Amino acid sequence: MVSPPYIFENNSVNIVYDSLTYVMGNRFLYYQLMLKHDYGEGGAEYFRIINHSVDKPIEFFFAGTQDVVTEPSGGIMELVVFLPGVYYKKAPIYYLLFPEKKYKHNLSWGSDMKDIFYFEGNRCGDIELTSAWSVEDVMKLYRAEYRHSPDTILYVDTRAALDGSRMTEPPKYSDHRLKDKIFYGIIRPGEELKGNPSIGLLATPWIFDDVIESSR
Repeated sequence: MVSPPYIFENNSVNIVYDSLTYVMGNRFLYYQLMLKHDYGEGGAEYFRIINHSVDKPIEFFFAGTQDVVTEPSGGIMELVVFLPGVYYKKAPIYYLLFPEKKYKHNLSWGSDMKDIFYFEGNRCGDIELTSAWSVEDVMKLYRAEYRHSPDTILYVDTRAALDGSRMTEPPKYSDHRLKDKIFYGIIRPGEELKGNPSIGLLATPWIFDDVIESSR
């Protein structure tokens, strides 16, 4: 029982994959891992929020699930491997809420390293961040995005932020990882929100992909 606004922070969980080995051609051996989703109690994706109010709705949003994941680039900047969660003006919402957790140096994206995510000083993406944003500040962004505001646009995943595919529209690039995913909504009095396939809670290397493939 909590009183809104309330932030549930991320936790580490154990996830399970089924593995499959198969051969393609004569030279490569492929390994495929298929994520086993578990939305039941005790599962990695289980959660349940009940609105016990008799007359007040509860707004909710999903902002992000972990810090930026990077790898050495061989140059002076680290290369972004995966920038999880939702962000605004190239600033992860997670860091707007928790600026003390943001990177202190800039990060690059892409093989040519021409796209930069700025974090030096008070910068967080294209925003000058001097103090933490409130839940209400962030909620205004989500409301505007779900109204398709031309002035406030939210993005999910690094490529979307760079190519302009907004959260509530089909992605411009050729995949459908965001299909049917939700990031904002309202829980009516007496109703509940439970973990389900429309909510991407897991910060796996490909947060909206169920299959990981490798070869050797």
